[in-house]
Amino acid sequence: MDDFLIPRLSLSNHYDRITGYFSASTFVGAAEGFNGFINNKNPKYRIITGAKLIEDEKELLWSHEDLKNKKKVEHCINLEIEKMIEEAKKMGNESKDRLRNFSYLLKENILEMKVAIMVKKDTGNHIPHRIAEFHEKMGILSDGENSISFTGGVNESNRGWNKNGDSITIFCDWEDGDVLRVNDCKDDFKALWELNENDYSLGVAVYDLPSDSALKFIDTFPPLKPGEVGSYSEPTNEVSNNRPFRETVRWYDHQKEACDWFCDVKKANGKGIFEMATGSGKTWTAMKCIERLLGERRIDSCIITVPNSLMVQWESEMRNYLELKKDGGLIKILFEYSSKKKEHSNFEDMDGSGVIILVSHSMLKKYLTTLSYFEDDERLERTLLIIDEIHNIGSDKFREALRESKIQKIRDEGLEINDDNTDSIDISRELDEVSIEIDNQDWILKRIGFKLGLSATPWSHYDEDGQRNKFLIDNFTRLPKISDDFFDLEREWQKKLMKNGFTFGFGLKEGIEQNILAEFEYNYLNYEPTELEKEKYRKLIASGGKNEDGKESYLGRIRAAAVYKASERKIEEFIKQIQVGGKLESHPMDRTLIFVETREFGEKLQHKLLEVGLTNFNTYYMGDKYENLERFATGETNFLVSCHRLSEGIDIKTVNQIIIFSSSGSRLETIQRIGRSLRKDKDTMKKSLVIDFIYEDYQSDLERRDWLMNLSKTRKLEVK
Repeated sequence: MDDFLIPRLSLSNHYDRITGYFSASTFVGAAEGFNGFINNKNPKYRIITGAKLIEDEKELLWSHEDLKNKKKVEHCINLEIEKMIEEAKKMGNESKDRLRNFSYLLKENILEMKVAIMVKKDTGNHIPHRIAEFHEKMGILSDGENSISFTGGVNESNRGWNKNGDSITIFCDWEDGDVLRVNDCKDDFKALWELNENDYSLGVAVYDLPSDSALKFIDTFPPLKPGEVGSYSEPTNEVSNNRPFRETVRWYDHQKEACDWFCDVKKANGKGIFEMATGSGKTWTAMKCIERLLGERRIDSCIITVPNSLMVQWESEMRNYLELKKDGGLIKILFEYSSKKKEHSNFEDMDGSGVIILVSHSMLKKYLTTLSYFEDDERLERTLLIIDEIHNIGSDKFREALRESKIQKIRDEGLEINDDNTDSIDISRELDEVSIEIDNQDWILKRIGFKLGLSATPWSHYDEDGQRNKFLIDNFTRLPKISDDFFDLEREWQKKLMKNGFTFGFGLKEGIEQNILAEFEYNYLNYEPTELEKEKYRKLIASGGKNEDGKESYLGRIRAAAVYKASERKIEEFIKQIQVGGKLESHPMDRTLIFVETREFGEKLQHKLLEVGLTNFNTYYMGDKYENLERFATGETNFLVSCHRLSEGIDIKTVNQIIIFSSSGSRLETIQRIGRSLRKDKDTMKKSLVIDFIYEDYQSDLERRDWLMNLSKTRKLEVK
């Protein structure tokens, strides 16, 4: 963007652009760099973008001949605009100002926008987005005399221009060999821009942006001329909006206590783990710690590593809470590490306080390796390392077991692990995130002065080689030495760490008692596996349930447990209990997350649900589009069927009910899942329901039943 787009825009007065996606981030990126463009003579910006059409629950809305009309498409675009407005609420002030810049271009008629959808050439029927999508990428810049065209994979967004590993090919019409290329681009754009609505010869239908959509966007984001400083922000419940956002946040007592504990030189002294329940505010508490340590001038830099799926969320909240120094905040520079030498040099060369580096889990090992060549020990001593979802860190054997388990789960969802798979990049990231490989880099961690781990359940119950939990204690707590008998079988050592001030805990029970998390009802259905399933379980335990030393194997237990998790008897029992006279008849299937073990099991369940008239649902398996989750989050679908993609990180506050077909013996996964339904948001009277499946002869089920039954009795404490 800085090297090509912005300099060229400042010299141009005409910009024609074709891009593939239609989202708030597209609008943010499209508004970047128009300061100079709008001051040139008669500026005009025309853009054609793709749109993801909404699908019906049973069949695609756009597959019928009688729905092939402009009104239906306009309705779809209006819904997408509403989604963008919701998406924008989560953005930082800088991104919102970019949306206001975009609104200015619309209002002043500098911008004209059209939406392209793939169609069948013979009938004009719209082709479902999952089958084919308008994905062309091309641009033309002109100053009235000379023109430049470019083609390539770059989307019209900040991420596309600045972060993705895409490339473009540029042609200049003053070069003899490029004239035809530039003219071809102009002809292609003109053909699409002027395409008649009833002309399907190009396999594309092009529609104007509906006027009511444009007006709604302008009303939501008051126009701001590019180059001017805005003040747009979400309203707060404070009297004055002139105060920095971080000064208006209302903190729970446990968040203030956690921050005090971590920063106190006589307590954690900048080295600890927040073992805090899902939905209790770990992320915001971590940012409060950054604010405190920067304000006390104890740190200059902060390295934050998070799952890939949470990078955007963290960056937005960091900018919103800490703010850039130029806006009166604490951040001098915030950037995402992607292994480029330039970004590492920025950290090395940057003087002063307020350097924030975001690193994905999959890139952490590489980033720590670059730090090993960094010779400024004092700088590292004044650096805070935060690892979100720290339960993914482990020893070699632990990581190997987790990785194999993840591969098996991916295959269960019907995807192959190979380079030809269209989702191979996402799968690679999924595998990288299941285990952060840094345990052989203790010497690098020792050089970093401040370290904070975040997780609802940081400790592993399957620490077969005895080193995984020890690694966390050695590097992320101030416990001086671990005795040989420290790790007792009853897990009392975890309580001792918390009691003696080496970790900070705030669990689901405390969250419910203090009215931060919702109360919940626990309801379980008894089932019995088939004889075939029982025999398969016994064989797996006998053949793969033990390792070479004769001890029970973590991976072996996972494979065996998967048999009962996918028992078809659960489906039979569930369908019986939701019908008239059943135990769950009075519980509507609304705002519900359903967890299944495999895609195959999920499809069998979906078939049965359709048979009994439950149709308003969607799926969110590996490889499914993120829009499926968004549709559930916004209330377009009542319930969502998923395997493993919702176990951590994603914040959906509108969930009222969790149904766990793939009941896990791991408290980590169970806590993450039921935590999805305990977030209260604005509904202070909310009470959730957790539905489980229990086999009376399976010890893992009985232990989970007793634990959840006891936890479900927790009630909000009355304020005296």
